[in-house]
Amino acid sequence: MKHEIFSIAGTAKEVADGMARAFFMSAFAAAYEEADGTSPLKAQIGSMAGRNLADVLPAPVDPAAHHAAFTLACDLRTKNDATDLAALFEKAQDFYAGEGDQELTPDNFGFALAMEAMGAMGTGLDDAFGMAVAAAVLVPHCEFGSHSLEIDYFG
Repeated sequence: MKHEIFSIAGTAKEVADGMARAFFMSAFAAAYEEADGTSPLKAQIGSMAGRNLADVLPAPVDPAAHHAAFTLACDLRTKNDATDLAALFEKAQDFYAGEGDQELTPDNFGFALAMEAMGAMGTGLDDAFGMAVAAAVLVPHCEFGSHSLEIDYFG
């Protein structure tokens, strides 16, 4: 893999994996919605009503989602004057007061970072971990959608 962040075990990798998963999940959901009824994969998946998107995501994560996570990691380090994603996670832990609707884990943190960067409502740092964490960690905006995926899953 060309982005070293995904090959070294530890907290930074877990955060980066969470970011890549969020980018992929969001873009795949958009591609699913945009696909017409003749797509073999859309026919195989069927209706998403009452289903968890994570249960139908193909493996592995699209390479473009890893690239987006790497780019966001670089921007996050710069914007927050952090040495790496592990240091940024430690900063979030310092401000975490048990608020929000998720446990603060590296994977959940990475997922929320990417969702907030994409502007997804209800899935950012404040909803996941509380306003103190959201105020402490500066998240740059980025675009990542179905057009960003490297693989055409529904073509």
